[in-house]
Amino acid sequence: MAEIYSKYNVDFERIRMKNIPVISCVPVVELCKIYNFEEVTTVDLGLELSSTLKEISIDKRYDSVQKGLDNIFRNLNSNSLMVVNIDILFNPSYKLNVLKYFINLARTKMVLVHWPGEIKGNVLQYSQINYADYVRYDLQDYGIACIK
Repeated sequence: MAEIYSKYNVDFERIRMKNIPVISCVPVVELCKIYNFEEVTTVDLGLELSSTLKEISIDKRYDSVQKGLDNIFRNLNSNSLMVVNIDILFNPSYKLNVLKYFINLARTKMVLVHWPGEIKGNVLQYSQINYADYVRYDLQDYGIACIK
């Protein structure tokens, strides 16, 4: 079950000990005004992954997304990451469970993800219901920390 925090009361040390990702619907700029993230590496995932995928034909990108993500994070020399610009991951043709990917990544690194969506009740969602990239996650089913 997810832990939900307001932007002012996040217990990052407790979260770090649990090896769960932090999913923030609060803009990173706001969090940086409240918390000290000096030792955190920021990863612009849209920029990094798109530069990898542009070399691959569209019909073969599905197979390359997971490998591309793994390479990006494997090559970082940091154990604390702030991941931004993740919209590229919601491309329906990639068939990626975005939340599960970050849960797995958080087993070895402290991961703070800026989520470009919202939390409504116990549901984390991305996009709008009428769009192909719309996804929703029932927070009771995931061991994560959320900031709203």
